[in-house]
Amino acid sequence: MRAVFGILAAFLAAVSSAYAQNMGGVFPPIVNPDTAQLEYRIGYRDDNGAEDAWKERVHFQASPTDDLLWRVVAQTNNLPGESEFDLFQAELFWDLSDHGDRWRTGMRFDVVVRNGDRPEQINVNWTNQIALTPKWNARFVVLTSTQLGDRAADGVGIETRANLFTKRGGITMGLESYNLHGR
Repeated sequence: MRAVFGILAAFLAAVSSAYAQNMGGVFPPIVNPDTAQLEYRIGYRDDNGAEDAWKERVHFQASPTDDLLWRVVAQTNNLPGESEFDLFQAELFWDLSDHGDRWRTGMRFDVVVRNGDRPEQINVNWTNQIALTPKWNARFVVLTSTQLGDRAADGVGIETRANLFTKRGGITMGLESYNLHGR
């Protein structure tokens, strides 16, 4: 256990704080049946001497069946004294696994509407989780995106995310990796 904490401390010391500015995450491929959840997130950003800013995100999700979950997300950008709409996202997640499986997998389909002249986006995401031991889990997500509109980039964007984590005493600890692979 000390080795895990040592690796985690070394990792956190080595990464720049700029990489910690993420409003998303390494999402699981698991639907908890008959649940609804309202979540609020806030993220701070320091743009190298520019005005400090933060983002706020609110999402609501519900699972109408054992295998489906829908979510709506609204996000704002904030500067001191002003706030503006950033994006709205609608998601549908489908859990493709049997609920007792050690390896879980699922697909998430997203539509993103953005503020200003930024392009809209359609995403197809594949997420996986495997129970390595009774206390340790690993997740791996492949995200693909296609932009729509006048300023849309050509091709399909590819991103991967990974997570190795454990839950101890009600606290989740782990390492996450976020990788953009381009179009």
